[in-house]
Amino acid sequence: MIKYAKNIRPRIALFLFIFLLSFLNVALGKVNIKPLFGVKILLDPGHGGYDPGAIGPSGLKESHVNLRVARYLKYLLEADGATVCLTREKDNTLALSDRIRFAETYNPHLFVSIHHNSSLSPRNSSRAEIYYAAADHGISKMLADSMRNELAKASFGNDSVVVPGGFYLLRNSPCPAIISEAAYISVADSEKQLMTGKALTNQAQALRTAIKKVLPTRMLNVDAYFSDPLVLSSPYFNFILTSDKPIESINGYLKKFPGAFFFGFERMLGWCNSYKLYNVTPLHSGDFVLNLMFRAKDNSVSPQKKIRFNVKLPVSNVMALPIAPYIPKGFKGKFPVFITLSDALGRPNTRKAKVKITSYVPALHKINKLAAMLVELASLNLSGFAFYEQVAETFTSDKGDAILHIDLSGDENGFILIYAESEGTVSDPIQIPIQEVESHYVLGRLLNKSESVSNAKILFDDKSTVSARNGYFFFETPHKNLTLDIVPTLGFSPLKYNIASMSEPVNMPLIEIEKVSENLYGKTIGIISPNGFDLQVRKLTSLLLRSGCNVIRFKSDEKLRNPEYQNVLDANLQENLLCLLSFKNSDSNIMKIRHYHRKGTGSRIATKLCEAIGLNDKNIEVAVMPGSDYEINHSQATALVLALPQKIEDSDSSYIIEKLFQVLNVELK
Repeated sequence: MIKYAKNIRPRIALFLFIFLLSFLNVALGKVNIKPLFGVKILLDPGHGGYDPGAIGPSGLKESHVNLRVARYLKYLLEADGATVCLTREKDNTLALSDRIRFAETYNPHLFVSIHHNSSLSPRNSSRAEIYYAAADHGISKMLADSMRNELAKASFGNDSVVVPGGFYLLRNSPCPAIISEAAYISVADSEKQLMTGKALTNQAQALRTAIKKVLPTRMLNVDAYFSDPLVLSSPYFNFILTSDKPIESINGYLKKFPGAFFFGFERMLGWCNSYKLYNVTPLHSGDFVLNLMFRAKDNSVSPQKKIRFNVKLPVSNVMALPIAPYIPKGFKGKFPVFITLSDALGRPNTRKAKVKITSYVPALHKINKLAAMLVELASLNLSGFAFYEQVAETFTSDKGDAILHIDLSGDENGFILIYAESEGTVSDPIQIPIQEVESHYVLGRLLNKSESVSNAKILFDDKSTVSARNGYFFFETPHKNLTLDIVPTLGFSPLKYNIASMSEPVNMPLIEIEKVSENLYGKTIGIISPNGFDLQVRKLTSLLLRSGCNVIRFKSDEKLRNPEYQNVLDANLQENLLCLLSFKNSDSNIMKIRHYHRKGTGSRIATKLCEAIGLNDKNIEVAVMPGSDYEINHSQATALVLALPQKIEDSDSSYIIEKLFQVLNVELK
């Protein structure tokens, strides 16, 4: 029998009444749940400490204004239920990389960097400029549009604009990111307004309203389930995704994959808003980044989701190929063998893996019997035979190949038997005969400061051969005196090499090949040019390619209102782009070289180019200045704008390009 304490029943009744009332309020929608409940937002007051940012005509520091607006906005967003954090709470210096690390640690739904603008040229009016990540046309673009509209209502400029940005914070933020430039602090009237608390709270209120209008209703939350770090041993992936709304469409691209890439996306039956994402195009070994954005039926969109993964395909086949078809009798030294790895689809397995070759040198009296047995044996089995065993090991390059050497004393006879092995996969045995040289045997190597030079064409006796991946080449000739014409790939200087008085039948020359440019070799330079600059671009491209530089041309689509937006986005997606050159028409008869407003590589190249062009009697006028061009401010690479006069002689144009190449050759490091 259960006994109740005195007065316990009235308390239970009261509790049940309150619970029932709460349930009815929720059911009837009378509970006012805060609109940003559960949303994490990171606010970033720009500049600070030793970096005051822009300074107004009367001395107002942008860093102080940014911090005040961020504090007001934090208070307002927290009142709406959001969890808000600031990258800095006081006037301290904070590097851009530190702000990104903060975002990666905090893992917010939204990153808003608060700034106020300044103009390099005089202007009398102010306006807001809102920047969103150029690669993210989803939630970031929606927020930017919403902020522009709300700031216009708050009297921050009716001609305010939304711009796809390439700033460091936007490119590297782990979540949707916005940079708000609400006003020009360099305009006197605007600076005066920004000194008042009313203007700053109005700005914070406008940003708050914009965020409330977009985040609760327009954001689609999508989660992917996989291990971290993600390593795949198959050329096909299969990811499970879940969302809080039905997904209508998906946009995505795979970074670091050459050529077209296709994937499938389908809903999993019996699972609420669960989906399967898989690829149709098989992947090769390597590191990849899958960029995805999802859209729901109600037109809400997800933040851009990046899935980073590594594909490490098993080694399915190992091939060992001797550089020369036979070993000269009496050969003493290292004999090279080329090793390649393949995957299950027969493609080069482009990853690093441990490989080894085992060499067998049978005793002379056993050679014939062993050779006869090898015809019948499906696998290498040398038990019961006398032989010398030698093992060499190394790791393949990220292209899936390597060179290993067999150490020979010169006393070997008959043949050498080798096989290669990697991760349990064994190659077929290869028999390399040892025989007398009937003419002259040349086994050489092309090097540049210990680095091999491959794919060079070597001309001799009206014949030719090509250096292998590690710079080795082989040929036979009846001549004792020989001149080799060596034509290397772009970036290396051609060479004539004399092999004189080959008294010995075997010659193993090590030939040093020089680079055309130590600074430019292997670097990547991008060129943006509209129609009308083909002459300049072709000449510059030719000079750069001959120096071993990689050149990417971004052709301006003049049908677009702002073609530079797409050009810079494409440039920022390139790996290791060192410099971006943008050709434009000058608005005068003076050539203008514009660079980023702070001192650095760009301003140094611009100054040196101006000096180089001036050292002539062609009377070419050149002006160097900081620029506000989109390419200069939004490229991750050093960017220069070269504005040429519309009426310029071809000879003057060629002279400018030659000087530009010479300066790049010295200054780009």
